[in-house]
Amino acid sequence: MVGGTTMWINLFVLLIYISFLNGCCSIIHMGISQEIKVNSTPSGSAVLIDNEYKGNTPVLVLLKRRDVHQILVKKDGYLPYEVFTKRDLSYWIYGNLIFGGALGFLTDAISGSMFNVNPEAIHAELVEEKASIPLDTPEVDLQ
Repeated sequence: MVGGTTMWINLFVLLIYISFLNGCCSIIHMGISQEIKVNSTPSGSAVLIDNEYKGNTPVLVLLKRRDVHQILVKKDGYLPYEVFTKRDLSYWIYGNLIFGGALGFLTDAISGSMFNVNPEAIHAELVEEKASIPLDTPEVDLQ
C-alpha cells in the first residue's frame, strides 16, 4: 500500500508540474496571437484578414502567430492593397535552452508562440482607380 501511495503522490506532482509548464515565448509574448495595427490613406477602408472582414481602418487585429495571413485593404473608388504576413522566429525561443528545455521548446513550437508576425503594423496607401476608356471605342466625327 505504501508503494501505491508514493506512485499517486508522484503522479500528482507530475501533473502539477505539467500544468505550470510553458515555454519562454508563451510567457513573454502573452499567448499564441499578436496584435497588428492596420491603417490606411484614406481612412475608413475595409480590412479583410484571410477573406474575413475585421473592421475599417484604423483597426487592431489579432493574428495567430503560427500562420501566414493575407491582409486586404479596400475601398470603393480605389485599387485594393494586399500584403501577406510572414512569421519570424522569436529570439525568446533561446530562453528555452536555459529555462524550459525540450518541453518548453515543444510547447512553443506546437502553440506557434515561437514566432513573431511581421510586419507588426501596416499602412496601406490606396491609389485611386482611374476611369478607363476602352481601346476599341470608335472615333466620332463631330463636324
